[in-house]
Amino acid sequence: MDGSRIRYGDQVRLALIDGHHYSMAEATRACGLYGGLIETGRRLASPASLVAVQIARRDRAAASALQLERRGKAPPRRPS
Repeated sequence: MDGSRIRYGDQVRLALIDGHHYSMAEATRACGLYGGLIETGRRLASPASLVAVQIARRDRAAASALQLERRGKAPPRRPS
């Protein structure tokens, strides 16, 4: 590798920072949480920006659910 190519995970992280206004710390955390999604995107040769969109959607949904849970207004969880 000649160093001119950026790694796929870094492309996703930059897409989160540029396109979804994440901080570096938030983007790094999200990439850690959704590493499987990033790996699948890399294997399927999906654009990093599309993977970043999916991560941002899931991250927002998780944050909303957590906020509702803290307020005591969360919908009942499905049994596993």
